[in-house]
Amino acid sequence: MPGLAAPVCLLAASIGMAVMFASRPAPAPGADGFHETGRIVASVGSPRRPPPASALPVYYERPAELDLSRQGTGFVIAPQGVWATAAHVTDRCGTIRFLVDQRTTPPVATPAVPLGQDISLITGGIRSPMALSLSGDAPRAGAVGYHMGFPMGTPGLIGSRLLGRTSAVRHGGQTDAVLAWVEDGSAKNGITELDGLSGGPVLDDRGQVVGIVSMASERRGRILTAMPAPVRRWLAAQPAQPDAHFTGPIANRSAALSFFQFLINNGFIRQLYCDVAPRYG
Repeated sequence: MPGLAAPVCLLAASIGMAVMFASRPAPAPGADGFHETGRIVASVGSPRRPPPASALPVYYERPAELDLSRQGTGFVIAPQGVWATAAHVTDRCGTIRFLVDQRTTPPVATPAVPLGQDISLITGGIRSPMALSLSGDAPRAGAVGYHMGFPMGTPGLIGSRLLGRTSAVRHGGQTDAVLAWVEDGSAKNGITELDGLSGGPVLDDRGQVVGIVSMASERRGRILTAMPAPVRRWLAAQPAQPDAHFTGPIANRSAALSFFQFLINNGFIRQLYCDVAPRYG
């Protein structure tokens, strides 16, 4: 909508030099750790009644410092070792590593594949017996979403309601279609910042991926996500693979936390570490 704009920030956490060792991810917060945030959508009075799409602003990405190494979240989309994350997590990475059993893996041998809309794929990642299922349906305004990942390197789950579809203008000038969500609850083990959540999946109440975390306006409780359609198209273009996708209904927030713990325990969602390639000249 002309005249409306809101700044948003990237959520990849800067971590300095290459990370060679890290502690095992902490357990997901318990059900009693889920706190209502009391977010209110001013135009309608409740995050459960989102505003019309015409009322949503266009979001503008704030330029980020990309010269440092950084950490984000990735999730497996194909058992042969294909992982999805946010493109700004892997941008200019000289090496990409996964966190497994208290330490990072050797660097991934293949470069990340950019898909546009702040999505990239890691095709030489850790293999998995199963992968997360991608939804073929666009969620409707008001739908619940569960954003899962590792804000500040700690397991965190954000509950939200979908406001609708809008646009994000990247600092490079391109415009992407995104889904805008409003946070209405969180369980983050005491973490107040979302850095490191980038690239994490957003699951609907069927346990299917409906978004990939991209940016946030933390002050207003907004989280923007890329839509998984480019990932689905990429998978469809690959040689046929046996169907080995895991999903399951998420009845409520307690079930979402249990589901999140299952995904962590079985390696469906992992922390990613990126060492940014140095610039010369």
